[in-house]
Amino acid sequence: MVLEGQSKTDLQHMPKETTTFEVDSRNWIVYSQLLLTMFLWGLAWPVGRLLAIDLPPVSIAALRYAIVVPVLFGILKIKGQPIRLERKWIASLVIMGLFSTTLYQVFFLYGVRYLGFISGLAGIGVISLLSPNTAVLNRPLGISLVFGGAVAYAIYTVTLRRFMGANRADNTSPAPSSLAILAWISLFGWVFLIPLSLSEAPWTYSWSPVSWLGIVYLALLSTVVGYFFYVEGVSKIGAGRAAIFGNLVPVFGVITSVLLLPENLSPWHGVSFLLILAGVVLVNKQKKMGQTGRR
Repeated sequence: MVLEGQSKTDLQHMPKETTTFEVDSRNWIVYSQLLLTMFLWGLAWPVGRLLAIDLPPVSIAALRYAIVVPVLFGILKIKGQPIRLERKWIASLVIMGLFSTTLYQVFFLYGVRYLGFISGLAGIGVISLLSPNTAVLNRPLGISLVFGGAVAYAIYTVTLRRFMGANRADNTSPAPSSLAILAWISLFGWVFLIPLSLSEAPWTYSWSPVSWLGIVYLALLSTVVGYFFYVEGVSKIGAGRAAIFGNLVPVFGVITSVLLLPENLSPWHGVSFLLILAGVVLVNKQKKMGQTGRR
């Protein structure tokens, strides 16, 4: 944009540092949003564990998505985005809903119930085994359940990529927006959760105001707000740089679990934190340098 009173020659001789500073300033806003998202997602683990200790895990997930689904479709309506569902999309969306919403939530909540949070987050071999938190219900079962959740989410990710690729290649009809995909995936996954929840007889449990507060947190902040910030980050700095921030989820999860749960840290967690932080910084620095070199 040329400001009044400025010629093109003036603009050509303007210091390049000014433009770089403006871009970096905008990136720092995106980085802050991504950091907040990772904090929200990390906090979801100890919150989920606190809920799953005394309440039926599947019912927690069902109630969570009973809030998420109408909110997502409401946002679609407000934004004026199409909510249509074409027949050729149904099979893929149902599969993604089953793996990303139903199975992942079941494995996740039962996993943190039996495993203990920090041990589960360590996840990667040695750190998990060396975690000092051994006073858990069933560590092997918990590790298996958390691993099952990771497998379920991996299958969802592969299916999502194929679905998006097929729709980009199909010129006969407009592809659904990412928000619409998330809304339909959440709806189909929620449908599978409902009968499983009824088998737990959730009405026989005591659902306190604190429990409802935790469920609302998981629904609105962790799922809806976290999703929007992450999508904005992907659109501003790219999928690769945004995705690397996901490695910070264990960091925030461990810190918040120490504050909320009776769990302990070990030197191995400190080492893993440093490696994670170094990875986030290096990847974003390399990406930035690569972009600068192409200017």
